[in-house]
Amino acid sequence: MTLNVRPALHRLGRRGAILTTLGLTYALVGLGALILPAGDSTLYLRIPAVARAVMWWTAASFALIYSWRKSDRSGWIALFIPPTLRGLAYLFAWFGGEERAWYSAVINLPFILVVLICSGWRERQDGAHA
Repeated sequence: MTLNVRPALHRLGRRGAILTTLGLTYALVGLGALILPAGDSTLYLRIPAVARAVMWWTAASFALIYSWRKSDRSGWIALFIPPTLRGLAYLFAWFGGEERAWYSAVINLPFILVVLICSGWRERQDGAHA
């Protein structure tokens, strides 16, 4: 017996595939917030590790759930929030004199662009959901 995943992938579509990929990535970032030591004293790291993990896991959950729905707007909104908070906190830390904070800002801020760009894509009209 072979497993045919094509119908499921077709139903998921490009937008759903990106929501799923980012959702899984955010789940890992949330895990990292719990198990990795904090390396600096930026505003973002003043948020308790459990709260940071829950923020990333909530966004991940929304993305994974809404990736399979016809209306996926809530998934995209959820994906926008964590990297925005984290990226801006590091950007402000860099402007405030934290020398290495620019690096974390550069890593996090592109996630915002990916979410903004991909959330505006229209799905193919050959049957995959929009």
